[in-house]
Amino acid sequence: MAQAVATLQVGDEQSSLVLSGTSDADGLLNIPVGVQQLLRQVLKHSPPTPGELEAAIAVIEDAVMPLHALVPANAELQSTDACIWDLALAVNPAAQGGMDLSIDAVEQLFDLLAALALGRPASIAGIPSDAGFAAALLMVRELMHHLHFNSLRVAGPQRQPYVGK
Repeated sequence: MAQAVATLQVGDEQSSLVLSGTSDADGLLNIPVGVQQLLRQVLKHSPPTPGELEAAIAVIEDAVMPLHALVPANAELQSTDACIWDLALAVNPAAQGGMDLSIDAVEQLFDLLAALALGRPASIAGIPSDAGFAAALLMVRELMHHLHFNSLRVAGPQRQPYVGK
């Protein structure tokens, strides 16, 4: 049996998982939460406050939990989204073509975000302090935790080929 692949697409108002790889798993799963929605409704500060982080987690959990039974066990999670690539660069600034982002690495980023929310200076934390980064990180963290993904394969930025004259 082929391994199912779940491709994460993080949008402004909603996100999705596109399932492929097995005939009974193919399809589109809508996640009714997106980055701009979180920024507008919950994450109002940069960096977000601890209360905003907790509220955002609750919103994301409510959106993700109903998908648990619909995602095949042992599916591989992947993404080509620029906001997810930013997370990968926060883990490994030298990454180029792509990388696997482990659940442990995502949890370490979350720990840094929580420290920012509690007042640690961004220059010491080593991650962006903007709420958009926080929204993307929270989306990935909660999705990985609740849908039981151990890693996320992140493709590097899609670049146009150079055409010389």
